[in-house]
Amino acid sequence: MTATQAVDRETFEHFYKNHHSHVAELCRRRFAKEQDAEDLAALVWMEVYRFFEKFHTENPRPSLYRLVNWRAGDLYRQRYRHRFHGALLHPEDESLLEMMREKHPDIGPDEKVALAQALQHEEAEDRQLLFGRFVEGLSWAELATRHGIHRNTALKRIKLSLHRLRKHLEVLPSTEAPT
Repeated sequence: MTATQAVDRETFEHFYKNHHSHVAELCRRRFAKEQDAEDLAALVWMEVYRFFEKFHTENPRPSLYRLVNWRAGDLYRQRYRHRFHGALLHPEDESLLEMMREKHPDIGPDEKVALAQALQHEEAEDRQLLFGRFVEGLSWAELATRHGIHRNTALKRIKLSLHRLRKHLEVLPSTEAPT
């Protein structure tokens, strides 16, 4: 889906006036906090403006409903599923480290530093892909849409990043006791 090239201001304002209350009501149903509902409505209207041709139909309500639900999921993940406890490098890197620590609670400070160094060597977009998939819990389609790439490309980049991280961490001396 590509963004609309030029949107007639009058047409958009007319569309906004006709559907503003419907979108506001959908947003209020999704979030109890008024500020969250307003933020969601702003996100929805930015998306509608970007892809106006898709929404400028005889009955845009089903499309608006799907868009509100999709954006509400994004907003919820961004606001309420993150726990940042002081950034080591970037919030994404710290969250990845926390996630990996939860999976492997015996991770020590040396491994944490090594993982942070390995993440520093990853490209920024690869770190964002890892963060979106494993910390925010985005689907492959949502990841692809957010980064403007095909979902298979996102999958391949994440696989390669994880492979590089594993390879980098394998060269570390093992702290496990011999059995």
